[in-house]
Amino acid sequence: MKLSFFKISCYIIAILLSINSCPSYAKNFLGVPEIMDGDTIKINNEKIRLQCIDTPESKYKGKSQYCLDNETNCGQLAKDYLISLIGSSLVNCECEDKKDFYNRYLCKCFKEDRHPKYNGNFVYTTTGGISINLLLIDQGYSWFYKNGKKCILEEDVFKEVKKHKIGLFSDEFGGFKEPKLWRKTRSND
Repeated sequence: MKLSFFKISCYIIAILLSINSCPSYAKNFLGVPEIMDGDTIKINNEKIRLQCIDTPESKYKGKSQYCLDNETNCGQLAKDYLISLIGSSLVNCECEDKKDFYNRYLCKCFKEDRHPKYNGNFVYTTTGGISINLLLIDQGYSWFYKNGKKCILEEDVFKEVKKHKIGLFSDEFGGFKEPKLWRKTRSND
């Protein structure tokens, strides 16, 4: 019963955030993306970093990030999940005007779906479609990462996902090191 109440609360919060307090986005991109990594896509030759999340690295300085079980390439699993999530769907990205250090736009992206059938742990549909950023956290393929405006809902969902050991945080994989800390250990490679 508690989880059902939580689902409803998250849905209401998502709607309120999307209507009343979304930041003003300067750029929009629409297209079928090329998947670069678990949190990076390309639409119309523009690199887009999914805002508020940080997935394990599929390739960083020639190395992949493994889960804490030391057997599972969790970076590749996150990228594969994003590929399967998007498929050949049209994606709409609402982006901040500034680019990050790697020359990527910081964006919240939505998979267009006229008839969503998703029944995940927590529900995230808005008038813009299904939130790809939130689904990556919801399914346990990403850490929360404050790299832009309005990341409150993502942070709250991340806490619940870790608490309930969902996805890559499950006992099967043992979780994974926070990607920004993992990258720091590779800075001298």
